[in-house]
Amino acid sequence: MVGGQVTDLEAEGSNTADLPRVQWIHDHKTAALIRASLLVGAHAGGGQLDALDALARYGDVIGRAFQIADDCLDLTGTEENLGKRPGQDLAASKLTYPAVMGLSASREEAGRLVDQAEQLALTICSSAPESLDSLPRLLCDAARFTVSRGS
Repeated sequence: MVGGQVTDLEAEGSNTADLPRVQWIHDHKTAALIRASLLVGAHAGGGQLDALDALARYGDVIGRAFQIADDCLDLTGTEENLGKRPGQDLAASKLTYPAVMGLSASREEAGRLVDQAEQLALTICSSAPESLDSLPRLLCDAARFTVSRGS
């Protein structure tokens, strides 16, 4: 996560449209944080090893979707719904998905990632005990929330 943050700061003002670099930053920053949170919770709850790989991939996918949505909200959100002044990424010339792909393509990518997360949720939950029968809906709702917040 530290490496993702450092690379994010180093990329400020570079004005280079570099999709692999923005993906690396978000995968090693936001996605790493979400993946770690999910895996720590799964281990603490006695999660089955066969589901942990899918859970890690789910964390990576919703982490990237979350960050793409955040990048888009910085361009389209209001101070009221963001809790901060919008346009800060643009003002700092941050390397973001909309800066590289455009707003529309970024939103499409976030939606594609959420669909992928929902498929992973079904994989994760196929081996879950019956006591966790609400887990698939919870994971799908969490994935959808990553791209619907603030809108």
